[in-house]
Amino acid sequence: MLRGILRACGVPDREVPAWEQRLWEMRTRPAPPPARRAPWLGLESYGAEDADLFFGREEDRAELRETVLAALADLATVAVVGPSGAGKSSLLGAGLGELGEDVDVRRITPGALPVDLLVDTVPSPARCDRAYVLVVDQLEELFTLGHDRAVQQRFLDLLGRWLRLGDVDGPAPGEDGTAAPGRRAVVVGLRADHYGTAAEHPLLLRALRERQVLVGPPGRAELHGVITGPAQLVGLGLQDGLVDLILAEALGHGHAQQVLPHLSHLLRAMWAESDRRELTRDHYEQVGGFRGSLVRWADAVVEALPDEDRRTARRLLLRLVGVQQGQAPSRRWAARDELLALGPRAQDVLEHLSDRRLVVLEGDSASLSHEVLLVDWPLLDGWIRDRGGALQVRDRVAARRVDWLEAGRDPALLLTGSQLALAEDWLAEHREDATTEEVDFVEASARRQRDVAAGRERTHRRTRRLLAATTVLAVATAGLSVAAVSSRQQVQVQRDEARSRQVANLAVSLREEHPATAAQFAVSAHALQPTREAVVAVLDAAAGPHLTRHLDGAGVNRGDVAPDGSWIALGAADGSVRTAELTDEGLGDPSDPVNVLAEQTSPTTGVADLVVSPDGGTVVATAGPHGLRLVDVSDTARPRDGGVLALPDGGDGGYAVALDMRAADGRQLLVAGAGGQVLSWTGPAAGAPADGWGDAEVVADHGRPVVDLDLGPDARRAVTLGDDGTAVLWRVEPGGWERVDDTLVDPDGRLQHRVELSPDGATAAVVGRDKTLRLFAVGDQGFAPEGEARAFASYVNDVEFSPGGEQVVAVGSAGEVLLWRRGPSGWDAATWDVPAASVATAAPNVAVVALDDGRWFVAPENDEWFLWDTTGPVPVRHGDGVFTTRAAADGELLLVAAGAGDGRLVLYDTASDPRRPEQVSAVRAPEGEAFSGAADLGPAGTVMVGGTIADRVLAYDVRDPADPRTVLDDDLTGGRVEEADRKIVEMVAFDSAGSTLVAGGDNGWVSWYAVDEERATVTLAGRADTEGLVYAVAQSVHDVAVVGQVGRTRLWSTRTGEPLGDLSTPGAVLGLDLDPADEHLVAVGAGREVTVWDVREPASPVLVDTLTGPGSEVYNVQYSSDGTRLAAASQDGRLWVWDRTDDGWADPLALGAAETRLFAVGWGAGDEVLYAGGNLGEVRIWDTDVDRARSWICRTTGVRLTEQEWADRLPGVPWTAPCEEP
Repeated sequence: MLRGILRACGVPDREVPAWEQRLWEMRTRPAPPPARRAPWLGLESYGAEDADLFFGREEDRAELRETVLAALADLATVAVVGPSGAGKSSLLGAGLGELGEDVDVRRITPGALPVDLLVDTVPSPARCDRAYVLVVDQLEELFTLGHDRAVQQRFLDLLGRWLRLGDVDGPAPGEDGTAAPGRRAVVVGLRADHYGTAAEHPLLLRALRERQVLVGPPGRAELHGVITGPAQLVGLGLQDGLVDLILAEALGHGHAQQVLPHLSHLLRAMWAESDRRELTRDHYEQVGGFRGSLVRWADAVVEALPDEDRRTARRLLLRLVGVQQGQAPSRRWAARDELLALGPRAQDVLEHLSDRRLVVLEGDSASLSHEVLLVDWPLLDGWIRDRGGALQVRDRVAARRVDWLEAGRDPALLLTGSQLALAEDWLAEHREDATTEEVDFVEASARRQRDVAAGRERTHRRTRRLLAATTVLAVATAGLSVAAVSSRQQVQVQRDEARSRQVANLAVSLREEHPATAAQFAVSAHALQPTREAVVAVLDAAAGPHLTRHLDGAGVNRGDVAPDGSWIALGAADGSVRTAELTDEGLGDPSDPVNVLAEQTSPTTGVADLVVSPDGGTVVATAGPHGLRLVDVSDTARPRDGGVLALPDGGDGGYAVALDMRAADGRQLLVAGAGGQVLSWTGPAAGAPADGWGDAEVVADHGRPVVDLDLGPDARRAVTLGDDGTAVLWRVEPGGWERVDDTLVDPDGRLQHRVELSPDGATAAVVGRDKTLRLFAVGDQGFAPEGEARAFASYVNDVEFSPGGEQVVAVGSAGEVLLWRRGPSGWDAATWDVPAASVATAAPNVAVVALDDGRWFVAPENDEWFLWDTTGPVPVRHGDGVFTTRAAADGELLLVAAGAGDGRLVLYDTASDPRRPEQVSAVRAPEGEAFSGAADLGPAGTVMVGGTIADRVLAYDVRDPADPRTVLDDDLTGGRVEEADRKIVEMVAFDSAGSTLVAGGDNGWVSWYAVDEERATVTLAGRADTEGLVYAVAQSVHDVAVVGQVGRTRLWSTRTGEPLGDLSTPGAVLGLDLDPADEHLVAVGAGREVTVWDVREPASPVLVDTLTGPGSEVYNVQYSSDGTRLAAASQDGRLWVWDRTDDGWADPLALGAAETRLFAVGWGAGDEVLYAGGNLGEVRIWDTDVDRARSWICRTTGVRLTEQEWADRLPGVPWTAPCEEP
């Protein structure tokens, strides 16, 4: 048969014997020996013993090794940051084995007892003759497992002490302490979505700034190594085509950050099914393929159990899931005793799950084997959704019980109010999910509540509380606790509510990288059912960056705006040039393209650069080797080819990559490129043909290939940027350019991509591969460094100043679009750590163009481009954390006050559009002073008051907001405190009528003042020493001042100057407010709870409600003008909003668009808007009308969400259009 086949194929007879010999060898060759070692670990992390199997991360391993060795010498911390599933734990486990034999590497995860574990793990004292590296993997557990801030701080303090002194005995050292000898380093692994929380701690912030190793999802080459490297190492064969099949499925998975755990599990499952000699397509199909292997395996582990044990497994697995309001579910470490308390079969079930690696055991704790199970295992996801609200209540009960035990069973820490009602309803519905200890804690709380409530109209209050709690729990659990559904309509509502929550959660997860798309998913969620999650998603989307999306298949590389600002020229990756009209509503559809590469092939991708002539009639674009293309845009709607402008022979000697054309007469065109020379043409009159251009002349020689150039606005100064990272400043002279100065932008010589001169020519911005934006002052003598921003995760590809020169935006390969604003004193280097505004896209950004002083064109390298409107909803960033956001009752003025680092009282005009405040004036304290951030604006908007950092209270007449005039300058203490002992004024507050003002501060003094808002006068009325730090104040129209201190809130008579009564509040009271009727007082602070008190009888205030929700300290709180809503600013980064119903206060909305710790909150525009300020110095603005927010989203987000995009993100969920077509 073989001979016949060979003859049919035309093989000569003389070669047939060789073919027969080859066939014989193949048939008789012995099979390869089976691989005795598993090449892949499945969902387990790699350790030092597995380092030889750890392929695909060679560059990351090298970077980590280099960074850790440097940290050892400096006693420093290294942060390894990446999304869940990127392989951080494996990199830390397998990537630190090459540090040297004298390096002792120890590894922990925080778990349930982080402080104890740290103390038991580190050598204390550390030996001086050895080097130590302490790896803290999954550091986010410190923040997600319910540890209070004291535990978090103690852990980090001890970590810092060991790093500096080599022991963990005693308090953390000061910054100026002498370090103990030796080489020590700390390496932390951190999930990227906890970056902001970690950055709040100085030890971690330094690591994130200075020694960060970013671990992103792997690309095709890395995944290829993950598959083939271990197989080759152990001698395992891979069938032809198998690798390509797996890679195709992996790269099309849709969740890039989860590819690695899926892939590792798939390969391990295939190996288990194989003969250990070769993996084949059959094995791939047997385990369910890339998408199905993990699900099939996890389902099989549970299905192998009897029915009763499956129920135990469900309860046990849910114990390993943490659910916090507004956040995605996360892994939770649970004590073994906690799990065994779930029933008599819990021990056997836990062993079953552990033996099959669905659960991992470490010491006395257990956890899910990987977070990918929370994302891509439908069975577990369904359980979580069914019990989402119940899990939140369970975790709150467990955390509160721990606090109660640690405080020696203090009755004050038992559950009360709505917290207790929620817990009791949780037990009524899900008692089987609770441990005996949790049941006992809830029942003890109930007994205590009954005792306290005796004799206080118990029946009425308890009925209202239980009704409110029932409503809250019904919302939180999505109606899933309803015993039976009796109609199809109810079934439909229940299904739609579940889908609404699913879509809303997707919107939240997409908000960072796909804000325009996320906003439309939020609208769809609300259209399905107005669930609380959907309302939050819509309001947060409307409060986020204003990004209008356009879809375009060409891919934009460069852009330039016409001189009159009415249109933009776009150069694309496909080699075309188009124009698009620019209006107040945005960008119009692009014109038909003119292909500038039709006759030539460029080595770059498409149009490298283009420029619009000063007369607006011509676009000049790079067009491949030795040529430029002219595009006639005299009719911008129909651009046409204007011919080729050839580079002269013997001229540049390379491709033209940089253009400019800004000379005063509009006729000089400058070109530079690979040859290093700068060529100049004198152009023809407007409308003349291409051959009307004169001959080019060489005006400068950079000496290296030029990657960019820019000409100053007066055409007397220019900058060229070489491929070696050198920037050269030139003085432009008629006969040639004079070289003034050159500077190596990056000391390491890394390639820089772009240089841009500010509109006044006084500043040069340079960006490149060193992940940095640098500013240089440009003068007659050369460059001078002016500031730099290292806020980028990857290459910075483009930079642009606004036309007014007060803003600069840079875009990077990690999707960042970051904006900085020029301050009153210039580009202050101290403000560069955090940009004034930012947005992100899902793809690397290659170009940014300033359209005007508030709008920016942003082009990623995919098929999208965006219009970013930065005029709202975020006002100008302040130089310190914002502690006051207060609006006048008529909605025309907004007062913003930041901390002493900014030190100003700033007034904004909000009359025309409350979402887009415009600064009217800014007041600074007298010389040598600074405002502390304590400020208020009278209800009529005529008087503004601020407190300083040295006990002064200043009031201003702002009837003319543009010209504030001082009407009060008072010493809060009345001169009773020496100059050296003066302290901060913590808060000032008007009463609801604007007739009285009260102020208090750290020296314990409170002063009150009579106010005439019509005449804008403020006079001292009295003062008192409260004998304790004053953190918060409020003022009643009934001559009662409320003073918040540590552990108590005092009510003080402003008529007699004497205290009237106290109410007990846990921790420091940081914020107070009275309702419009002055009948109820709300207090917030370190206790996280929001307490509401009846103060109609100031001598005997009564607690009437306790509102819960915030996960950290609450700094500020304010009633709406009608008293039906409360808004609170929390350190957990959320703005919490409660609505009062007939049955009490409903469950809150947790608005999270600020994504930073919040200090200030204020209602505005007739309670239609919320203003909140935080530690990053910006003011975030929410529209509180969800229908209006939906309408705004639909008007401004650009290209509509498509059914295909919906199906890609939500397979199996019926399509719901977000916005009605116009």
